[in-house]
Order: sequence, then C-alpha cells, then structure tokens
Amino acid sequence: MPTLANDCRNNPGRAYSAGRLLGLGLLLALAWLLPQPAQAMDCDTLVELARGTAPTETRLTAVNSAYRQGCLDHRVSAVPAADALDAMLHRDRFESVAGMRVAAADLARQVAAKAQERAQALEPPAGEWFAAMADGMRAAATGLTDAHQPGTGATAIDYWELHVEADGRWRLPATESDALPGDAVDTACETPGPDCDAAMDTLLDLLAQARAMERLVDVAVQRIKLAELQTRLTRYDRQWTAYFTEARSQMPWELAFNAWRFRANREQYCEPDGGFCAPPAHQWILLHPGIALEYLEGQPSGARVEEALTLEIIGFNRWSWGDDGGTGRAFGASIVATATDRAGTPVVGMGVMAHLNHRFSLGVTHRSGDTGVFLSYDFWRTSQRRAEELQARFAER
Repeated sequence: MPTLANDCRNNPGRAYSAGRLLGLGLLLALAWLLPQPAQAMDCDTLVELARGTAPTETRLTAVNSAYRQGCLDHRVSAVPAADALDAMLHRDRFESVAGMRVAAADLARQVAAKAQERAQALEPPAGEWFAAMADGMRAAATGLTDAHQPGTGATAIDYWELHVEADGRWRLPATESDALPGDAVDTACETPGPDCDAAMDTLLDLLAQARAMERLVDVAVQRIKLAELQTRLTRYDRQWTAYFTEARSQMPWELAFNAWRFRANREQYCEPDGGFCAPPAHQWILLHPGIALEYLEGQPSGARVEEALTLEIIGFNRWSWGDDGGTGRAFGASIVATATDRAGTPVVGMGVMAHLNHRFSLGVTHRSGDTGVFLSYDFWRTSQRRAEELQARFAER
C-alpha cells in the first residue's frame, strides 16, 4: 500500500497541498494555544486580570488596556458615560462654544474634587499622586474657559493627559516627578497579597480620574478644534478656488507678480508656525489684455460704436470674502489704453476703467479731444480644474 510520503513524492502538486494544510493546521493550533492579547479582552476580563494573581507586567498591561478602552468610567461618578457626556455638552445646547466650555469646566472641577478627596484619604505616595492629579485638573478647568494659562502659554490639554513613558508606564500631569505609579505597583506586587491588590485598586482609580478628564477635554476642546479646523480648511479651499475662478482673470505674468507679493507677505495670510494660508482679497493687474465696445463722440453716425482692444497698464482689484468663501462684492480700477482703427482720430486712446464684481468694466478714454466710453467683459475664465495647479504657484519656494 503506498504511503503518504511515497504519494507526495510521486505527485508534487499533492505534496504542496498537503504542506499547506499541515502549515494551516499548525497555525490554528498555535493560535488556540497561545494566550490572547489583553487588548482583545472585554472590560470585565481586563479589570479581573488586573486585580488577579497574574505577573505584575501582565496586570499592568491589562490596566493600560482598560484605561485606553474606557473600562474604568464607572469608578468616577462626577462625569457621565461618553455618549451621555456628548449629549450634555453638545454645542447646539449652548449659545456659544464659550458657554459650553464653562459647563465642561464645572464638570472638570467636580472631577478635581473627587481626586482631592482620594488624596486626603490615602497615605503617600498615593495621596501625593491624587493631589498632583487634582492640581492638574483644576488647571485644566481654568484652561477650558481661558485661552491660555497666564504666563505659561499652556492650555487645558497640557494638564489632563497621563503621558506614557518609553517603558509603557505613566507620568502624572502637571508634575515633573519621576515617581511613576507603576513603580509603586511593582514594589507592592513583588508577592501577591492585600498590599498588591490595594496598590492596583489605587492605580485603577487614578487612571479612572485621568480618563474622566480626558473625555471632558476631548468633548470641550479637541472635538471643537477639529470641527473648527474642518470649517476653516473648507473655507480656505473655497476661497482659493474663488480667487482663481471668480475674481478677475490673470495672465501668467500677473499670476507671477501676485504670487511673489503673496510670498513676500505670508504672515498676513498664513496661520503662525507654518499653518494654513488664506488667499489675498485683492489682486494687482498688469498689462492685462481684453476687448470692449467703445462709443467715441465726434464720429459719423454708424461709426460711433466699434470694437476695441484694451490693455490695462496697471490696476488693482479688491473684495471682501463672503461667509461661504466666495469673493462677495468687488471693485477695482485700472489705467487703460484702448486701440481701434477709426478715420480722423488716433488709433490709441488713454483713460481709466472701473471694474464691478470682477467681470464688468466701464471706462473712459480720450483721443485728440474726443471722449470715448467703453464697456468690457472679462471673458478669460479659469476652470476649477486648474485652480489647484495655479494655487501651487503661491506656495513658498
């Protein structure tokens, strides 16, 4: 009877398939035998593991996962669950963002009071940790309503978050202490027992306080900042598109000059520290060609209105940005020359022209005592598809 080895030797394809099945079986067996990572566990299992008899590093890993997954919320009664907090501090419930942050600051002070209660009930070093936490939370509460902490430039975000060190331990906010809660747990949990359980419970309570403040600042500051950033970027994008598609058209040399002016005065248009840039609300006009219908007095009947070429020698156009990012009402003016071939009068006339809402222009010229009036329309339109390409010319070089 042929063996499996002989069968595989005589049939390489079957050998390959058998190898794949064997490898898959080994992987499934390993996946079943190896312990599951703490991050995949539910909250009850994580907290149970943290308070159990596993090695200290395993317990601390479970504590960290419980903190990140929001499993400790029930330990702080001052702040509701995340979904309830979102509803409580929803922007639509307040007349302004400032009013919403005042409400969040009140909650933050309640969390700080809970931390202070724990500080007074515990011996050092745990009491010192909670006292430092309470100080940081009170500073965060002030930061929720004040743009910056006086003299420091720090905001609420700088005070609430437990910073994770390279070794995975936590550093308390608003302190420069090197005494990490995890180190105390290591000492207390050298041997399982009541001291270890108490240290682990203290650490869980400490992280629960931090998690409560994290949710508060996230709702009252971070999400508002993200929403404001999205609104601002949407407005900038609309404005840049309008600058090239709604404002007066620009010839390549005009684009080069306006881009140079923009880069030379970036601080007027760009957010500090390399932030995003809004486009200017004006444009210079240089040697800009166009066409017009010109009425010239002194000409015989039937020849007074003729087509004319125009050349704006230098001009300026400006507007105010609308709430929707559009250019709004605009007005500009240029020194202009017009050219048309008429009998008994010079070909070229000089004058001025005014621009209304970018597209329409009305001008007056003079030719040897004859006054001409002309109407022009800006036919040069930039497609939205080219707006991004043109915007790149305004980037810093």
